[in-house]
Amino acid sequence: MGASGIEVSGENDLRKHLLAECYDNYYPLAPADRAEYERLAAERLAKGRGIMNGMELRELRGERRGEARGLQLGRLNAKRESLVKLLMKKFGLLPDAAIAKLESLTPEQLDDLLLALLDASSLAELGLIEPS
Repeated sequence: MGASGIEVSGENDLRKHLLAECYDNYYPLAPADRAEYERLAAERLAKGRGIMNGMELRELRGERRGEARGLQLGRLNAKRESLVKLLMKKFGLLPDAAIAKLESLTPEQLDDLLLALLDASSLAELGLIEPS
């Protein structure tokens, strides 16, 4: 199957792309066939289907997972920072123990603490420091 045979094959676009990639890299062309090959390769590129090989797909998925993880961490840090500002507004400078405790809390625990802050009268009541 030549390069033109790949285009008309019954394979899906990804398999066509992979077959063409193998053909491009490994099939030796006679000088007379080079012009036809170049035309077909340019046509394939012009279609702009955005087909990726498996490694590129894995990298893209990894980037998306990384972006999602980064967004999660960003939201968590923003929530923690907002909570610290509210706590400082209500109780003044926070002791290191309270900051350390805040750093260890899950997003759900931070949400609970944000709500509890409205009614709390001390950091100890919120569980951020030992009662005195």
